[in-house]
Amino acid sequence: MHVPELAPELLKHRFQIINLWRPISHSALDYPLALCDYRSIDFDKDLVPTTLKFPERDGETFSVKYNPAHQWKYLRA
Repeated sequence: MHVPELAPELLKHRFQIINLWRPISHSALDYPLALCDYRSIDFDKDLVPTTLKFPERDGETFSVKYNPAHQWKYLRA
């Protein structure tokens, strides 16, 4: 969790963390943004819980396994 001290209050409600991306100083021609359509993910097989190690605590995220069924969107900014 990004803000562990807020966890008790946040768990009383629905919430979502959304990452936004955009190039800051120039067009992203070398490293464009690609997004996987969540509807093409098999949540039971494709997502692997992964520990994030911080100096003061451990967190968790998901890594995504390759699946040829994934549908990708490409954004050339």
